[in-house]
Amino acid sequence: MVVDKLSIKDREVITPLEYIRDFAPNFNPSEFKRPEKLRIEGIEALQTTRTLTGLIMLINSDFRDTGRHSSGMAFDVTFRDSVTKRTLTALEAFLEVEKLGIWKAIGLYPQHSVPGQSLHLDT
Repeated sequence: MVVDKLSIKDREVITPLEYIRDFAPNFNPSEFKRPEKLRIEGIEALQTTRTLTGLIMLINSDFRDTGRHSSGMAFDVTFRDSVTKRTLTALEAFLEVEKLGIWKAIGLYPQHSVPGQSLHLDT
């Protein structure tokens, strides 16, 4: 798990782009629209979710200037099975992610980024 690799002091000096490159092996900065605006805690939660579930995570939305996404710790994500490549429904993804206890809020919205398939994850 990625969770305890950085000390509090290290977290203050590393940039989000460096964190993605060095500590989030399942993600690439190009997967995010505004990676420089993300908080390390949010990236860490994404990587921990990926590590524990084994699911492929497609980032539909990350930092935005308004709403929960403006914290740099909220994401809209679509999940795929890493073996079959099948896209999970939002309910299937919710059941996998919710049991981890990592996210403070998980939203299922019918009109979301990818209707019926995308989750909103909030740290």
